Amino acid sequence: MNPYWGAQFFSFFAVLIRRMVGGTSELAPDEVQLLVLAAAGISCGLIGPFLVLRKMTLFANSLSHTILIGIAGAYLLTASLWGAGMFDLSTLLIGALVAALLTALLTDWLIRFFRLQEDASVGLVFTGLFALGVATVTFYTRDLHLGIEAVMGNVDILQVTDAKVTAWLALINLVCVPLFYRQFQIVSFDRNLALTLRVRYGLFHFAILFLTALTCVAAFRAIGVI
Repeated sequence: MNPYWGAQFFSFFAVLIRRMVGGTSELAPDEVQLLVLAAAGISCGLIGPFLVLRKMTLFANSLSHTILIGIAGAYLLTASLWGAGMFDLSTLLIGALVAALLTALLTDWLIRFFRLQEDASVGLVFTGLFALGVATVTFYTRDLHLGIEAVMGNVDILQVTDAKVTAWLALINLVCVPLFYRQFQIVSFDRNLALTLRVRYGLFHFAILFLTALTCVAAFRAIGVI
C-alpha cells in the first residue's frame, strides 16, 4: 500500500521524514527525485540572491555551459590514460567541477586585473570556454555518446547517492550562508564599505563563486547542461 495514501500537505512531509530516518534503501525512485530536486532548489535559493545583487546572474548560466569543456576534457584524459572504456559518470563530474572552478577563477581574474564589470567578465569567459567546449566535442569526441543526460539531465536515473550529494551541498550552503551572511551582504552591496570594515573582499567574493560552482555541478545529474 502507498504510505502516502490520504496524507495531507504537512503529513506528507512527516511520512517522508519518517521513511528517510528508517533508511534510504527503502526510498522509492519518486522520493529520491523529490529529495534531489528539493535540495538543489534550497541550494540555488540561498546562493541566487547574492548573484542577483552582484549582477552576476549570467555566471550560473555560464557555469552550466562551460562545464561542457570539463566533461569532454575528463573523457579525453581518461581515455588516453586507461582506454575509452575506463571511465564513469563520477569522472565526468570531477571534470565538470574543475571546469566550473576554472570559470570562477578566470572571471575573478578578469575583474581584478582588467577592472571589468562582473557581467562583462562573465560574458567573456562564458563565450570563450563554451566555444572551446563545443570545438573539443566536435573535433575529438564526435563518435562518443555521452548520453542525453549530459545536456538535458534525467531525474529518472537519480539514485540514493545523488540524494546524499545534493543533501550535503544543501547542508554546506545552509551553514556557510548564515555563518557569513554579514560578509556576503557587505561584499554584494558595497565593495568600498567592505574594504573600510576590513572584510576580505576577494575571499568572500570567490566563496560565492565557489558555492555557485558546487551547486551547479551537484545539480548536474538532474538538470544537465541546460
